[in-house]
Parts: sequence; structure tokens; C-alpha cells
Amino acid sequence: MSSALPPPEPCPIVRPASGGGPLAPTERPTPLSYRSGGARLRRYLAYAAARPDDGAAGSAPPEDPAPTRTAEEARRLYKWGGQFSAVLTEMRGRFDGDLDQYLIYMVFMLAEHGQARAAAQVSAAPARGLNAFSIAEITGIPRETVRRKLAALTARGEVRRSEDGLYHVGPAASLDGFFHDLSRLA
Repeated sequence: MSSALPPPEPCPIVRPASGGGPLAPTERPTPLSYRSGGARLRRYLAYAAARPDDGAAGSAPPEDPAPTRTAEEARRLYKWGGQFSAVLTEMRGRFDGDLDQYLIYMVFMLAEHGQARAAAQVSAAPARGLNAFSIAEITGIPRETVRRKLAALTARGEVRRSEDGLYHVGPAASLDGFFHDLSRLA
């Protein structure tokens, strides 16, 4: 005797391409975009305004067409890629092999720089901190993982937790050192 399994029931799709209602039989769900973390980071940073179409419900970022590169551009990008991998390798060693910690640290340093720029343009505003949820939203790292990474960064002094529960750049962090690390990529 052969036992036939019933066909699987359709799963509800959370992100329909049309932006509303159930999918039509010919519609496909909008693919997830890993660029959305950058859009969230741009919205968070005080000096970078989000583009009007960022985060629109049901809209996917336009796909970049495959550009044609000249030999000079290819050489420059190859050199940049080598420098980028060298920076990542160095940061991996500095952050005990954990590039997620470096990514979180980078978000804090960029937010600190953005707040410093905003304070220079307007009357001194109080420094905003970040919580684990905000970091998880910006980076795409699960919130519980972010909490563990924040605990490690706090223990190293790279970030500090204030009385209100928000995290800020810590005493061991240096904006000048951060930009020095990245200056090799310029």
C-alpha cells in the first residue's frame, strides 16, 4: 500500500508585490533586499535624510543594472577590494574574530559622527542612544545576538549603557581612530 501525502497548504505571503491584498495567481512576492539595513541606518543618522521612496510599503529598491567597467575602474575596484579585505581582517582580529561586533561598533561610530555634525549645525542637542532593537533593525542581526554583542562591547569599553538603558559610544572608542581605520579605503 502506498500512502499519498496531501498537497501542502499554501503559506500566507507577508510581502505581496502589489503592496496590498492577497497575491494574484501570477504575482510573485517581492524579494527581500539586504540593502534595507543601509536605508534604516541612513534614516537614523542625523545628517543623512532618507530618500522619499525608502521604506515605502511593498516597494523593492530598484535593481542596479550591471555596469560596464573600464580597465582603469576594474583596477581601482580591485585595489579597493584588497584594501577593504585588509581592513576587515584587521578588524576581525581586533574584535576577537567577530565581524558582527565590528558592524555594531561601526553603527555607533557613524551615529556619533552624525550627532556631532547635527549638533554643530543646530544648538547642542542631547546625545541620542541606541537600544538593541534599533541596532537589530539597522544591521539585520537578530536582537538576542545584538544583546550578546552589546554586552561584549560594553565589557571592552567600546560602548556604554546609560541609566535609561540606551547604549552610547564608550570610553575606549575613538572617532579619530575609527576614521583612521577606514581612511585606507578612500
